[in-house]
Order: sequence, then C-alpha cells, then structure tokens
Amino acid sequence: MLIPLTGFAPDLDPALPGIITDCSMALPTIRGYKGAPSLVSLGLPALSAACTGAALCVKLDSSSRMFAGTSTKIYESTTASWTDVSGAVYTGGAEAVWRFAQHGNISYAVNRVDAMQSSTTGAFAAVAGAPKATVIESVAGFVFAAATVEATYGDQSDRWWCSAYLDGTDWTPSAATQCTTGRLVDVSGDIKAVRKLGSDIVVYKQRGMWLGRYVGAPAVWEFLMIPGEIGALSQEAVVDVGVYHIFIGYENIYRFDGSRPVPIGDDIKEWFFADLNAKYKYKIRGNYDRKNSLIYFYYPSASSTAGALNSCLVYNHKTEKWGRANRDIEASVELLSGQVTYDSFGTYFATYNDINAISYDSAFFNEQSPVPAVFDTTHTAYSLTGASLTSSLTTGDFGDDDAYFTLTSVRARYVDSPTTATMTNYYKPVAGDTLTTGSTVTMSDGKFDVLRSSRFHRLKFEFTGDVEITAYLPTVKPDGTA
Repeated sequence: MLIPLTGFAPDLDPALPGIITDCSMALPTIRGYKGAPSLVSLGLPALSAACTGAALCVKLDSSSRMFAGTSTKIYESTTASWTDVSGAVYTGGAEAVWRFAQHGNISYAVNRVDAMQSSTTGAFAAVAGAPKATVIESVAGFVFAAATVEATYGDQSDRWWCSAYLDGTDWTPSAATQCTTGRLVDVSGDIKAVRKLGSDIVVYKQRGMWLGRYVGAPAVWEFLMIPGEIGALSQEAVVDVGVYHIFIGYENIYRFDGSRPVPIGDDIKEWFFADLNAKYKYKIRGNYDRKNSLIYFYYPSASSTAGALNSCLVYNHKTEKWGRANRDIEASVELLSGQVTYDSFGTYFATYNDINAISYDSAFFNEQSPVPAVFDTTHTAYSLTGASLTSSLTTGDFGDDDAYFTLTSVRARYVDSPTTATMTNYYKPVAGDTLTTGSTVTMSDGKFDVLRSSRFHRLKFEFTGDVEITAYLPTVKPDGTA
C-alpha cells in the first residue's frame, strides 16, 4: 500500500490518503517534499540596526543594486560591506517600512514618513515635489505611489499618484506629461499594496482591489473594481510571480491573474489564521524562490513577541502544495548570486571544507542566479542556499473503523535519502480519539521496524541532512474485527 504524499493540509480530514497533517522545515517539490535549505552568509557585516525593508533593483544594463533600510539609514551592498547611501537622517522609525522600486536607471525608496528618495548611483536624495508614500511600484513607464502625504491633498491613505511618463522625478500634475492623481473610495480603508501585473497595476486595500489600466490622457489610468470583498494585508503579502499574483487576504490566500481572485488556501486557511498573530498581520513578508517555484510568507505567529517574524508558510505555485520553514527573521529579499571565483572564494567560505554546506547544484554557484535571502535577528543577510539540517513530516491517519491492524514496518520512498532518520508511531482506536504516542525507531536499510496494533496509525518522520521524499509504504497485517 504505497501512499504518495498529497500535501500539507491541516484543515482537511486527516484520514484522506497521503495527507500531511504537520511538517517542519519541509518544502513542496514537483515530486514530493524536501528539507528546507539552511542559511549561508553573504559575507556582509550586520546592519547597524534592524532591517525594515530590502530590495534588489536591476538597471537597464542588467546591473543590480541591493538596498537595505533601517529606521534611520539606507545601505547599499558591495561584495563584502554595506555603504551608507542615505540622503538624510531618516525619521520613520521601526514601524516605517522601506519599499523600493526601479524605474529605468533610477532607484526609488519610500517609507511614508520621509520624503521620497531617488538614486542613480551613490547616495539617495529627496525627489522634489514628490509625495511621501507608503507603497511604490514601477509600471508601464510610470512610477506609481499610493497611500500618500503631500502639500496639496494632505494625508490621504486612499490616494494614488503616478509620475510623469518616463520621468519618476516629475510629480507636477499635467495632461502633457500625464502625471496625475486620484482616490479609490468604493471601499473604506487604506491602500495596502500596489503591484504591477504586466502593463497593468493592481491596487489592494484590505477588503477591496482594483485593476488599473493605462488609457492615456486625460484620465491616464482607469480603475476597474474587482467584485468581492477581497484584498491584501500588506505590500509584502502580495508576491508577483510574473503571470499572476499570490497574496494573503484577511480570510484566505488567493491567486489573481487579472480576471478574478481564486482562493488557493482552503486546505490550510483555518490553521494559518489561527496561528497568525492578527494584531501584527501587516508585518507579513513574502519572498519568491524562482528556481524552485516557491513562495515564502514569513509571519508573526500567535506566540510572537511584539510581532516578530518567527514563522513561515511556503507555497509551491506549480504543484499547488503547502509547506513550512519557520525562521526568526527581520526582512526578506531576492538577490542575484554572482559566480563564485577563486578571488571571491574567501568572501563566502573560511575554508574549503565550508563549501560542503552548499549542494553542488545550488543556484548559489551560478552566474547571476536569483536566490531568496533573509535578514536574521542579528541584522545580517543570508541566502537560503545551504544544505538541509533537520526536517520533519507527520502523515495523516491510515486504518479502518471496523478492524484492527498491526503495523510491522514502514519504508519511505526517497528521491534523495537523508543522512539519518527516525520515525515515531502514533495510534488511536477510534477516529475521533486523541492520539497515543508509540515508539520512536531509527531508519535501517531504508525502513523503520515497528510493532503496533490499532485501528488507526499516524507517522512522524524526522530527517537530518538533505532529503526528498515522495511516498511511504506501511506494512500492516489485519488482526480482525472489533
């Protein structure tokens, strides 16, 4: 009875074949589940304070700039250091998140408290006449800002602005340049996010969303409200994967391709929103691992102190399966990993033995490979490219309401075998009963030997080292009816 793993789905009936009821540091793949990667140092020192936002900005010549902001500074990374590129001493504080956008060769940054910043090279400087903004995006030749504060209209969290066409430094309304502004008032609340979708712009409030399309002067942008009381929790709760957005709303998780939002979180939403610290839900930070089709949503759990990001839900948008990879982080970012050479080797590894922490097919070693990265609670940047350390999967229940079975062994179907593994057997005589913990056994010859009689069994596999598992094969013998 080979049982393929069908996915982490804690909200569904645990008796469904192949279901995963719990997991830790386990990521969904095309074939099954693998251990989550460990952190690898980027060779950069710690920032001077907590990272409140970071971004990789790519210029027209494909060169890139990586920025990280704190409550008072903006830094740009070099090979082995951070350079202070602040245009002033910023006053946003720890709650003012830095958001970045690249328009042509100019990088822009906003945090709603300080003036909008821009930089082509070197230090940032305030953009004259630009609104202060909570969120920012570059789309269809415009810089788009929302939830703004400026002299003419004051503090309006439902207002959007777009710059002059092909000039993100010009914010004077004009039919000739197509710089303009407007409000979205069909639904109450603040604008939480703006994300491009092709040449369109999608604007999210917590309980409403609009698709904006360029129509030229004088209106410039036309906004179509999407039916349904659906929106997003924050800018970082919306992840752009190119052909659609994946985003966390106030009561489910959705995919939006420009037509209608489709719920994708029905298997995990009750569990997730019970685990989420609702008071700090605006702190959710999304990140995209392009190579592995994985979307990481870092969030503060119910046990989080003051909204610290201590948990992570992971979604494979190709297989539509969920996983978990909890870490304590401050911010997440995608970066381009440059090719490792003999000259740069010492930046990343103290000794040749240290290279073993990264698998040889890792994107870390490829020229200009996009890889996910995080800032941990020491304000230090790490890529998610190391070997898996530990991971675990807990299956659903298998058995029969009317018959007892003796479980004698379990064999796991691996694509990549772990260094070591153990399995704990749980059991119960009635489907609705509380599970009783049985014995924990060590893997030998690819299988786990156990002896347990019950109507229902559940298994927890714990692995060390890199692993990819697709299914498991329990051997059971009927005892009879009861």
